[in-house]
Amino acid sequence: MGKHDQVFPAAGAEPYKKDLKTLEFHLLDAGHFARESHGDEIAALMRAFLARHVR
Repeated sequence: MGKHDQVFPAAGAEPYKKDLKTLEFHLLDAGHFARESHGDEIAALMRAFLARHVR
């Protein structure tokens, strides 16, 4: 999630934090199109998450 995203602000993730036990929240220095500007970083975070939680 980009901390400069005006479409989906970071506060929108708060409800998920209480419902999802394995949630990891990473607020990147990006805007709405974080996948385009930080794709490699996002992919690495996703791979690491899956390695820890999927067998």
